[in-house]
Amino acid sequence: MTYLILGFYVLLLGLMLWKVKDDAYIYYKSASSLGFIMAAVAFAFIGKTTGYLTAFLPGLCAFAAGDFLLVYVKKDLRPGIVAFALGNVFFLIWMTRMNGLDPVEFVLPCLVMIALNVIEYRKLITFGEFRTWVLVYAFLLTWAFSKTVLLWHAMPAGMTFRMMLGYGCYVLSDIFLMPVKFKSEYPKGCGLLCLIFYYGGMFVLAAALLG
Repeated sequence: MTYLILGFYVLLLGLMLWKVKDDAYIYYKSASSLGFIMAAVAFAFIGKTTGYLTAFLPGLCAFAAGDFLLVYVKKDLRPGIVAFALGNVFFLIWMTRMNGLDPVEFVLPCLVMIALNVIEYRKLITFGEFRTWVLVYAFLLTWAFSKTVLLWHAMPAGMTFRMMLGYGCYVLSDIFLMPVKFKSEYPKGCGLLCLIFYYGGMFVLAAALLG
């Protein structure tokens, strides 16, 4: 059953990538986002972890909303950024309840803040009017990733490992997304790698519910 779900998800991704320059792209992208939500529900029943759906679904649904908004409102990134930030907040709240707070989890977010400011200072990337929004979102994203690492360290299991791996792919996808959104010229493969890592990461995150 797991492989059937994976196959269907890959089909959705293939259709989305095929239509990436088509006017109907937003529908195929939304279908792919709905795919990782449906996968999470299916995996929860397969893994008998339905009790965790209340922890995962709010975040995944917020991510799906962000996917839609980034395409639907192309010129204003703020609605999409807010949706993604909210998704990370949902996961942060749940992980904090599970494993508390540790000063170590703030190291990576602080380093990322420094790195982003250096990148912008050197004019490698300019965030413009979205600077504050991007920095807050980046802090929340890397904080959530740090918490998945600490959660796996405290509670080593298939679920926590897949959460860490899924979030790691999500972080990588945003690294490739930055030049796409904030540079006039960027390597052609960035957009493709962003989609592959993002949707791959979301699927792995959903698969955490296999237990």
